[in-house]
Amino acid sequence: MAASNASVGVRTQSPSYQAYQILQLAFVVAPLIAGADKFFHFLVNWDQYLSPLVTRMLPISGHTFMLGVGLIEIVAGLLVAFMPAIGGLVVGAWLCGIIRQSAIDSWLLRCRASRSRPGAGRLRALAASH
Repeated sequence: MAASNASVGVRTQSPSYQAYQILQLAFVVAPLIAGADKFFHFLVNWDQYLSPLVTRMLPISGHTFMLGVGLIEIVAGLLVAFMPAIGGLVVGAWLCGIIRQSAIDSWLLRCRASRSRPGAGRLRALAASH
């Protein structure tokens, strides 16, 4: 019995196990808070962050979609808490999806800006001539 207590003490003192605990706590708390906030809007109104492109493609309202997103985030946080190996994969895939959507939105914004750039150049030329 003493040997098992000693091995537990060594394991909990190792830096890698402490890093694991910190990461697990972060990936439990962050999805739970973000998911709950989709329902209560204490931190931010999450509906405004939904891409207009996605909103047009949805068969439901953007708010209803964001409630579903919140539910998925809560489930992902609970998965990390109780089944970290599976929950880590789910949260990792979820974060990749968020990054992908942010990249698409950024690209669309750059496309819109590039269409207005010639107009700004014409304005500058007209201003110089008047």
